[in-house]
Amino acid sequence: TPLGEQVSEKVAALADWIELNLPEVLAVRDERAA
Repeated sequence: TPLGEQVSEKVAALADWIELNLPEVLAVRDERAA
């Protein structure tokens, strides 16, 4: 369905963003926990 295609595109984009930003996100989280 068109909606399903739209959702899968968003999920793929989100996964790419997470891969790119995960190290930074983890670093910030570690700083706050310390």
